[in-house]
Amino acid sequence: MWKPAYNLTRSAQPALTAKRKSQMRNRWKAYAERNTLAGLTTRGEMPKRKLEERLALADLDALAAAIQAEWHNLTPRLQTAMLKLELSLSAVRKKLF
Repeated sequence: MWKPAYNLTRSAQPALTAKRKSQMRNRWKAYAERNTLAGLTTRGEMPKRKLEERLALADLDALAAAIQAEWHNLTPRLQTAMLKLELSLSAVRKKLF
């Protein structure tokens, strides 16, 4: 039976330990998070969005900024309603982004 260790031109790669796997996964997640915060895809490429999606994102961001600017003027009941709206906007933004 042939095994990679029998090949004398290269040595077999050792199996990854659980610690090494988690390190690699954590590094990838940190890299992907940095890219998404910079407005890129998780691989670091420019996202290919349609014009309508970009305009919708701009509208959502403008609405969120307007809510934030007027937050201290709202009554507690309106703040509750606006908080629900913010959560809905966040869900829609995640789907568009």
